[in-house]
Amino acid sequence: MKRLTKFEVHRNGYGQFGETVKNALTEYRQRHGGLPSMIIVNPKQEEIAIMTLGGGQKLIAVRSNNGCLQGEVWLALANGKKAELQQAKLDLEV
Repeated sequence: MKRLTKFEVHRNGYGQFGETVKNALTEYRQRHGGLPSMIIVNPKQEEIAIMTLGGGQKLIAVRSNNGCLQGEVWLALANGKKAELQQAKLDLEV
């Protein structure tokens, strides 16, 4: 049986979407001690998310989904060793 990925949803209807992504990652890091395994955004905001995360380099997997509203960021909940490895590999300035 395939395991389902769980997500934390962050919303911000105000300001720039890049700031919403940064704030969501900062809160996630504070709460979970690492970075998410992937984020999901609205297709219209995928390019903004990629640019915000790493200057155009995909440091964290970014996926788009029409079910994600504009202004929302879905952060995949990583578990155990995977989160620790990501933290060691990524030096993301947030």
